[in-house]
Amino acid sequence: MAEQLADEGYTIDVPIMAWGWDPYNTMYAREQYGYTWVPSALQQPVEIVPGLTMGGVPAYDPNDPPPGSITVTTNFASLPQLQNLPPSQMTSAL
Repeated sequence: MAEQLADEGYTIDVPIMAWGWDPYNTMYAREQYGYTWVPSALQQPVEIVPGLTMGGVPAYDPNDPPPGSITVTTNFASLPQLQNLPPSQMTSAL
């Protein structure tokens, strides 16, 4: 289902939306590892973790996320898609 929705243009965070990982804990771990964005379902994976470099491998650029990537944050209310939702609907929107 996640792949079908991604093919239809939806932004899918695979660990959270397909595998059922806890959104807060997943985002918290990503923040701790230095991610500011992660690729969505159909994007190329990050080749090397933030802060490391390796010859011939593009470095992770925290300030230049590709279009359609997922913002890494534990402040879910700051996400644009949740700006106009009442708090009671925020959980179901994630």
